[in-house]
Amino acid sequence: DAGGGKSTSEGDFSLLQLLPGEEIPVYTYAAGPLAQPCSISGVIDDLSSDPNMPAAFRIDEERMEWTVQISADGLSADISFLFDAALADEREAENVNILAAAYNASGEVIGERSMIGSFYPDLSVTVYSLSGTIDSVKTWVELY
Repeated sequence: DAGGGKSTSEGDFSLLQLLPGEEIPVYTYAAGPLAQPCSISGVIDDLSSDPNMPAAFRIDEERMEWTVQISADGLSADISFLFDAALADEREAENVNILAAAYNASGEVIGERSMIGSFYPDLSVTVYSLSGTIDSVKTWVELY
């Protein structure tokens, strides 16, 4: 950039079906080590979906059950999903996209995990804390 720093642009995927006004956590990764002091900023300028991706749909809460087990030290949370087995057949979907975010007691995102894979009626994923103990977890799930 003009200030002598490095600038980069990257593309990646997100959930395909964001609801109006919905917020999702976004994390980035920088290969280290980074110079100290360091300042990182970012801009998300395009949330359009890839035209080559098949249509996705969010799974309603009524069509799945999920449980969270936060570890005794609060540094990880195991999330188990049990989906209505008829979902994949009804939608002719084969894949699932899961996004899980871990929050501390102040409501700040302290960990995030995404999983894309084959749809099965029961799935599990673990999210890990990057800073502090996990107080709660939120998930977003869609089939495509």
